Amino acid sequence: MKNLKKLLVLPVLLLLFSLILVSCGQDTSDKTEQSQITLALNAPTITLNADTKTVSWSAVTNAKATDGYNIKITTESDVTIVTANVSGLMYTLPSDLTMGNYQISVRANGYETNTHIYTTSVYSTDYAYRVYASPLLWLVTSPQGQTMYMFGSIHAADAALYPLPPYLMDAFNSSDYLAVEFNNSDIDSEWFDNQFRYTGGKTLIGDIGQELYDELVTFFAAFGIKPSDIDLNSYKPVYWSMALGQLSTMFSGLDYDYGLDSFFIEEALKLNMPILDIESAQSQVDMFLGFSMALQIMLLESSFDIIGDAAAVEVLYDVWKRGNEDEFDAFLFVEVDENYEFLSLLEEYHNAMSTVRNIIMFEAAKGYMEAGMQVFYVVGAAHMFGEDGLIELLRQDGFTVEIVS
Repeated sequence: MKNLKKLLVLPVLLLLFSLILVSCGQDTSDKTEQSQITLALNAPTITLNADTKTVSWSAVTNAKATDGYNIKITTESDVTIVTANVSGLMYTLPSDLTMGNYQISVRANGYETNTHIYTTSVYSTDYAYRVYASPLLWLVTSPQGQTMYMFGSIHAADAALYPLPPYLMDAFNSSDYLAVEFNNSDIDSEWFDNQFRYTGGKTLIGDIGQELYDELVTFFAAFGIKPSDIDLNSYKPVYWSMALGQLSTMFSGLDYDYGLDSFFIEEALKLNMPILDIESAQSQVDMFLGFSMALQIMLLESSFDIIGDAAAVEVLYDVWKRGNEDEFDAFLFVEVDENYEFLSLLEEYHNAMSTVRNIIMFEAAKGYMEAGMQVFYVVGAAHMFGEDGLIELLRQDGFTVEIVS
């Protein structure tokens, strides 16, 4: 029987672990929830039961439907995805509606008044209905009764994610502080680049060898980029693995400007809500620079499949939006045979990215609660899971952790 170790998947998880290279958040304040519109005369009046996911409607004014009702559900781009005839005044929405905005309208197929029978009739004015994402949010309660909301973020998203579900915004708005890995709204890109620049005459070729360097040159050439355009030979391998990872995220259709950390930072700034740094930009840079050269090279070599990694990012994003703990945990970790050739490098990566930082994050969360601070606590979702994840660390220390939905 093989001895297996449960370790993090590489390399797309940077999207869940580090704010490095993430852009300042775009203003999403105009992404507000749509509401019901006043309905037309002689048309059904639609109401929605959000708990049972059922639509009901009134009978048409001063009339009686003779052939039942027709319900139609369309997307924002006016694509009809549901059209159904219903004999009664209620319809259960499909369970497989994906996240997005929909328009619901109902028409009496035929109705009669005192003097006429109409074979066609007007649809109701559209009722706006939104299917939200359901990312995981936890309510943490200390043994002494203090509480804190803890949210597992993803550092890039898309415009369709907004507006966020009410349970998430209610938790944020009920808090007095926002805690994030670090406030990236004012990070200096020149400072960041210089952290990864070689000094003392060292070069990228010297560390990774001519063959891998040439592969990197060929890769960028496919995008019309010359080595001199980006000063390729002057930056360390981990810098380029992060750059390629960011490119994969772009190919997936996600945008760092829509990342959840950036969104909540912007919201906190608007509200003058104090922002607490759990880590710092420097500590994350130091972590990456602390990777052994062997690990940096392995990360770079595993970053060339942009299309494959982009597909993995899309799957990751869908898993994150669904908010299923078991599904998320299964996606994040892979069982590795203890005889695997690169096991020591995977362990190094897991320890630096997860184990060490999770302890720091745990101590910070514990400190906020002991101080009686009402904090909305946001870190990359991958930090929440696993045997050394924040949820398990909190539970082991006597905290109660419950999912909020």
